[in-house]
Amino acid sequence: MTTPFSHAPGLLDARGSGLKRLASLTVCGPQAANRRARATFSPLTQGQVAELMDWYRAGVAVKDLAIEFGVHRTTVTHHLQRNRVPLRRRGLDDQQVDQAVHLYRQGSPLARIGTRLDVDAHTVRAALHTRGVPTRDTHGRDR
Repeated sequence: MTTPFSHAPGLLDARGSGLKRLASLTVCGPQAANRRARATFSPLTQGQVAELMDWYRAGVAVKDLAIEFGVHRTTVTHHLQRNRVPLRRRGLDDQQVDQAVHLYRQGSPLARIGTRLDVDAHTVRAALHTRGVPTRDTHGRDR
């Protein structure tokens, strides 16, 4: 399988879906033994921003890029926006919302539907709310 990471072996985990390298953590100050580790970040170079844009265009998720480059996901998004890279729309399309409504009315929980559609349960809930579908409480009872 060819991925945007093929040129850099070892960045993908065994499933080929996530990035291994995390932001490095260092402990600062004279009482380092008693302090929590703090993440240290340095600004991205122009070369790193170019690489980030290439990987994003190749389909890598913002969350994975943030982990790889050791920055927050909003930093990744800001770099993409500053360089006028069109952001991918997240969420559910009409067909997926139809499927979510069908599954929910059959009794599937939001979390299971979200997993099936590769989105968060809150995204499913918002889509159901937009369609006017009444939601259940955590025990499966109508609200």
